[in-house]
Amino acid sequence: MRQAEAACDLNSGFTQAQAMLGIAKVHLGELESGKSLIEDAMRANKDDPHRFRHQPELAIAGFYAEAKRVAQRLVEQARPTSNATSSCLPDFWPPPAGLTLLAGTWKRS
Repeated sequence: MRQAEAACDLNSGFTQAQAMLGIAKVHLGELESGKSLIEDAMRANKDDPHRFRHQPELAIAGFYAEAKRVAQRLVEQARPTSNATSSCLPDFWPPPAGLTLLAGTWKRS
């Protein structure tokens, strides 16, 4: 990611570096900024023969965003209420780390 950022700093018209930075951000969970970078790169260089490679990354960004919303809802629904006793906690509380990580609610203990 640092290399793509450096390339963009050196040449703001280097749309491949901009797209690669966007792809890296999408996969690191920075969905909106990553998606925006990819879209900007695709718009800036309509003759880029690699543009077709960026379409799946935009789809992945949309999938991740929806998966995050679903995970957040699941974690919230699974959270015990303040008046709950330990005997009524569901078997899946606390939720798996992967689900809470996706939901953005994971905290290191």
